[in-house]
Amino acid sequence: MTKSYREIEAVTKTVGIIKFLSTQKEPVSVLDIAQAVNMPLGTVACHLKTLEKAEYVRSYGNTFSIGGELARIWARQVAVMEGKRDRLDKEIKILKGEY
Repeated sequence: MTKSYREIEAVTKTVGIIKFLSTQKEPVSVLDIAQAVNMPLGTVACHLKTLEKAEYVRSYGNTFSIGGELARIWARQVAVMEGKRDRLDKEIKILKGEY
């Protein structure tokens, strides 16, 4: 029997905020974020406060951008993928008799 799980609305909202911020070249205001993700200003401000505490976003006065923790997660993922690619390249060379 397959279980069906429901979507968690707060997480969906948080993901929307992070996705929007990831497309911005400069820090943006809470109002700009709220309008872009179609959420109330207070809701966005609460999510941003939580994300800032986790270092997923960074505040610059009254504006916000992607934080260092998301950059670290991305860098770790790149390193993992590059490691996999290196191992696969070696295996291919071995199979081809080039190693």
